[in-house]
Amino acid sequence: MNESKQGAQAPHNSNRNRKLALLSLAVVFIGSGVLFAGWWLTAGQYREITDNAYVTGGMYYVEPQVAGTVVWIGAENTEYVKKGQPLIRLGDADLVIAMERAKAQLSESVLTVANLRARVERLKAALTAGKIDLAMARDEMERRKGLVEIKAVSREVYDKARAAYESAVVSLEVARLNMEAASILAGGEDVGSHPRIMTAKSALREAFLNTRRVVMVAPADGYVAKRSVQVGQLVAPGRPLMSVIPLDDVYVEANFKETQLRHMRLGQPVTLKSDLYSSAVEFTGKVAGFGAGTGGVFAILPPQNATGNWIKIVQRAPVRIELDQQNNLKEAPLILGLSMMVTVDTSDRGGKRLTGGEPGKRKRTSTDVYADQAEGVEEMVESVYMASLEAARPAPPEE
Repeated sequence: MNESKQGAQAPHNSNRNRKLALLSLAVVFIGSGVLFAGWWLTAGQYREITDNAYVTGGMYYVEPQVAGTVVWIGAENTEYVKKGQPLIRLGDADLVIAMERAKAQLSESVLTVANLRARVERLKAALTAGKIDLAMARDEMERRKGLVEIKAVSREVYDKARAAYESAVVSLEVARLNMEAASILAGGEDVGSHPRIMTAKSALREAFLNTRRVVMVAPADGYVAKRSVQVGQLVAPGRPLMSVIPLDDVYVEANFKETQLRHMRLGQPVTLKSDLYSSAVEFTGKVAGFGAGTGGVFAILPPQNATGNWIKIVQRAPVRIELDQQNNLKEAPLILGLSMMVTVDTSDRGGKRLTGGEPGKRKRTSTDVYADQAEGVEEMVESVYMASLEAARPAPPEE
């Protein structure tokens, strides 16, 4: 009797346990749905997330400005360098010879211009003499003309006097034209403004600058990368020899799907995590700009969609994320190319999508390490010019 009762209760208890399990599972699912719905309504719908994001930033190239042979290298890959620190030096023997040649050319140009100005003075004297000769020939012709009228001399004598006068007129005109041509070649009153001398000065300035350009310095504080130069290598302008990367001025380029850009605006806050630091470090930033085209537009081979077998592919567009200044990039540095997880908070949608033609306010990339290359060049050129001018002056006549 007891065994029959226990056998009847066993299925009943099993059914009740099954109902309780299903009910608990339903409560869990419903609770999860409610929690998800609450999260979606309060925060989830305002989040746009992508892991297609990478750290990028400025890169300064160290490139020769003159041709030469590398004789010294002062930095290696991964080494930190300061702005203005010498990195590469070229041999300067040929450039020093070129500068001495430019000095000689400037001196020669000064002598040439001095000779041209002296020639103008000689032609002025010849023009004055021609005017005197013309006046004498005119007087002689007038006297011969009066004597012919009174039959004191023959007509032949008068014709010779008139021919001499006409010849003096032509000679005076030739002397005038020669003087004008020589004056044009000699230039104006300022000798230093003569084209020959200005050209020679420019050549000397260039030669002087080339001697300064044999030393290549770091354009900014940063880390050396992509060194491709060796001692003894012959280099020329147009090929970068190494790069300097300032890791204190990096940003993130996040590639979002076009469907994620609908509610994104400039200035929206962003949180970022790096695969390098996982969840241990969280960076903050803001949306700084939107790319002017999707990645496919700027590809080497842009897609051609006007075909019969076209398949729609969701495009991605780059979004520039600027990191906040309070991020401690020294303790947790970000190097170029690192993958990032980017989350954009789109709850504030009142901002602009584009700047609307307003110039950007971001710090511009620049360097002034080349500004002092021309220091002292004008003093050097002027000293060579004045010495050449002094040498070109004629010595005073001996008493």
